[in-house]
Amino acid sequence: MKQRKGFVSNSSSSSFICAICGEIESDRDLCMDDVEMFCCAGCGNDFHESCITIPEDLQDEFDEALSDDRYDVDAKFCPVCQLKVLTDNDEMALYHMENGLSNALALETIKSKYGTYAEFQKACRASKKNK
Repeated sequence: MKQRKGFVSNSSSSSFICAICGEIESDRDLCMDDVEMFCCAGCGNDFHESCITIPEDLQDEFDEALSDDRYDVDAKFCPVCQLKVLTDNDEMALYHMENGLSNALALETIKSKYGTYAEFQKACRASKKNK
């Protein structure tokens, strides 16, 4: 998914964030082919080719899809749409749904427990390392 944050004025820079590894690819006049990424037509997430596994029987079809349009690849190749991986946002959405947690309550919990966003992120990274 192409994302821009902050001030942008007739810029030709592009940024892509891999939904699996979280790595950000950013540069002027960058396209997905340059960084070996593709965008799923189903969910809109971007992926590095190296972060996914395509079944051998679909590899030729996948290669053809990439050569046609990396910005609109069929959802059958997408690990998110095929429920092979879960994005951080989807994990949070599930947690909120199952626990009846609103965004406002989540924010207040983070403020009271961690104090700053930096401390919250530090705790998140530590938690992921322990899993």
